[in-house]
Amino acid sequence: MKGLELPVNTLVVIAIAVLVMLGLVAMYMAGTGPFTVVVEMSARGASCNMLTSSNCQTPLSTIAIEFGEYTSLYDYCESKYISHYGASVYNFEEEQFCGSNSDVKADIEKYCKSSFVCGCPGITFVEPSESTIC
Repeated sequence: MKGLELPVNTLVVIAIAVLVMLGLVAMYMAGTGPFTVVVEMSARGASCNMLTSSNCQTPLSTIAIEFGEYTSLYDYCESKYISHYGASVYNFEEEQFCGSNSDVKADIEKYCKSSFVCGCPGITFVEPSESTIC
Protein backbone atom coordinates (compact mmCIF):
# COMPACT_ATOMS: atom_id res chain seq x y z
CA MET A 1 0.00 0.00 0.00
CA LYS A 2 1.36 3.36 -1.04
CA GLY A 3 1.06 6.72 0.69
CA LEU A 4 -0.58 9.79 -0.80
CA GLU A 5 1.19 11.00 -3.90
CA LEU A 6 1.01 14.67 -4.82
CA PRO A 7 2.65 16.36 -7.75
CA VAL A 8 5.37 18.90 -6.99
CA ASN A 9 3.19 21.75 -8.30
CA THR A 10 0.48 20.94 -5.77
CA LEU A 11 2.98 20.88 -2.93
CA VAL A 12 4.32 24.28 -4.00
CA VAL A 13 0.81 25.75 -4.15
CA ILE A 14 0.00 24.38 -0.68
CA ALA A 15 3.27 25.78 0.75
CA ILE A 16 2.57 29.24 -0.72
CA ALA A 17 -1.00 29.16 0.63
CA VAL A 18 0.29 28.32 4.11
CA LEU A 19 2.82 31.17 3.96
CA VAL A 20 0.15 33.64 2.85
CA MET A 21 -2.13 32.55 5.69
CA LEU A 22 0.70 32.96 8.22
CA GLY A 23 1.42 36.40 6.79
CA LEU A 24 -2.22 37.44 7.20
CA VAL A 25 -2.26 36.21 10.78
CA ALA A 26 0.97 38.10 11.52
CA MET A 27 -0.42 41.33 10.02
CA TYR A 28 -3.59 40.97 12.08
CA MET A 29 -1.60 40.33 15.27
CA ALA A 30 0.72 43.31 14.67
CA GLY A 31 -1.99 45.77 15.78
CA THR A 32 -3.12 43.78 18.79
CA GLY A 33 -1.84 41.32 21.29
CA PRO A 34 1.59 40.93 22.82
CA PHE A 35 3.44 42.72 20.01
CA THR A 36 1.80 46.02 20.98
CA VAL A 37 2.93 45.61 24.59
CA VAL A 38 6.53 45.07 23.49
CA VAL A 39 6.45 48.17 21.26
CA GLU A 40 4.91 50.25 24.06
CA MET A 41 7.49 49.09 26.61
CA SER A 42 10.32 49.82 24.21
CA ALA A 43 9.03 53.33 23.41
CA ARG A 44 8.41 54.10 27.07
CA GLY A 45 11.84 52.79 28.03
CA ALA A 46 13.58 55.00 25.47
CA SER A 47 11.67 58.10 26.61
CA CYS A 48 12.25 57.36 30.29
CA ASN A 49 15.96 56.92 29.60
CA MET A 50 16.03 60.42 28.12
CA LEU A 51 14.25 61.75 31.21
CA THR A 52 16.44 60.00 33.76
CA SER A 53 19.66 60.88 31.91
CA SER A 54 18.84 64.54 32.62
CA ASN A 55 18.27 63.78 36.33
CA CYS A 56 14.52 64.02 35.68
CA GLN A 57 14.76 67.77 35.07
CA THR A 58 13.67 67.86 31.41
CA PRO A 59 10.03 68.92 30.86
CA LEU A 60 7.93 65.88 29.92
CA SER A 61 6.31 67.72 27.01
CA THR A 62 9.70 68.05 25.27
CA ILE A 63 10.51 64.32 25.35
CA ALA A 64 9.18 62.52 22.29
CA ILE A 65 7.69 59.04 22.50
CA GLU A 66 7.19 56.91 19.43
CA PHE A 67 4.09 54.92 20.31
CA GLY A 68 0.56 55.26 18.97
CA GLU A 69 -0.87 58.75 18.74
CA TYR A 70 1.26 60.12 21.58
CA THR A 71 3.58 62.97 20.67
CA SER A 72 5.33 63.42 24.02
CA LEU A 73 6.01 61.58 27.23
CA TYR A 74 3.54 63.93 28.94
CA ASP A 75 0.71 62.82 26.59
CA TYR A 76 1.54 59.18 27.30
CA CYS A 77 1.62 59.74 31.07
CA GLU A 78 -1.63 61.70 30.96
CA SER A 79 -3.31 58.73 29.28
CA LYS A 80 -1.88 56.29 31.83
CA TYR A 81 -2.92 58.61 34.68
CA ILE A 82 -6.50 58.68 33.40
CA SER A 83 -6.62 54.91 32.93
CA HIS A 84 -5.14 54.36 36.40
CA TYR A 85 -7.38 56.72 38.39
CA GLY A 86 -10.39 56.98 36.03
CA ALA A 87 -13.49 58.88 37.09
CA SER A 88 -11.95 59.96 40.39
CA VAL A 89 -9.76 62.48 38.53
CA TYR A 90 -11.33 62.80 35.06
CA ASN A 91 -14.84 63.79 34.00
CA PHE A 92 -15.49 61.57 30.98
CA GLU A 93 -18.73 63.35 30.01
CA GLU A 94 -17.06 66.77 29.76
CA GLU A 95 -13.70 65.27 28.74
CA GLN A 96 -11.69 67.29 31.23
CA PHE A 97 -9.78 66.84 34.46
CA CYS A 98 -11.16 67.82 37.84
CA GLY A 99 -9.27 70.59 39.61
CA SER A 100 -7.11 73.36 38.24
CA ASN A 101 -4.80 72.79 35.29
CA SER A 102 -1.65 73.52 37.29
CA ASP A 103 -2.59 71.04 40.04
CA VAL A 104 -3.44 68.33 37.52
CA LYS A 105 -0.27 68.95 35.54
CA ALA A 106 1.82 68.72 38.72
CA ASP A 107 0.12 65.43 39.67
CA ILE A 108 0.65 63.96 36.19
CA GLU A 109 4.32 64.97 36.14
CA LYS A 110 4.91 63.48 39.58
CA TYR A 111 3.00 60.33 38.56
CA CYS A 112 5.11 60.06 35.40
CA LYS A 113 8.41 60.57 37.19
CA SER A 114 7.51 58.11 39.96
CA SER A 115 7.90 54.36 39.84
CA PHE A 116 4.53 54.07 38.06
CA VAL A 117 6.10 55.09 34.74
CA CYS A 118 9.75 56.18 34.71
CA GLY A 119 11.14 55.63 38.18
CA CYS A 120 13.07 58.82 38.84
CA PRO A 121 15.02 58.46 42.09
CA GLY A 122 13.50 60.06 45.17
CA ILE A 123 10.03 60.63 43.67
CA THR A 124 7.07 58.81 45.13
CA PHE A 125 3.43 59.20 44.14
CA VAL A 126 0.76 57.61 46.28
CA GLU A 127 -2.49 59.13 45.02
CA PRO A 128 -3.79 62.29 43.33
CA SER A 129 -3.88 65.45 45.40
CA GLU A 130 -7.14 66.47 47.00
CA SER A 131 -7.48 69.46 44.69
CA THR A 132 -7.63 67.18 41.62
CA ILE A 133 -10.10 64.57 42.86
CA CYS A 134 -13.69 64.89 41.60
